Amino acid sequence: MDVERTSLPGVGLRHVFPTARGRQVGVVSHHTGRRDLVIYDKEDPDTRVLSVALGGEEANALAELLDTGRVVERLAELHR
Repeated sequence: MDVERTSLPGVGLRHVFPTARGRQVGVVSHHTGRRDLVIYDKEDPDTRVLSVALGGEEANALAELLDTGRVVERLAELHR
């Protein structure tokens, strides 16, 4: 699976990947530590359909539910 990484000047980083059903799902990592879980519109990948702001503890809990080991491993690959 390809994860697209985009620098957002003044904000942080955005990581986006496509789902099997054609949705774009992403995480915006703010310099402040906040994370936004984002689902983009199928027709316009620049338009957010849903955005959920997560604090550090909430982001960690979600990562654990989604299997942190695989996420960390994949992000390490992207940074090489």
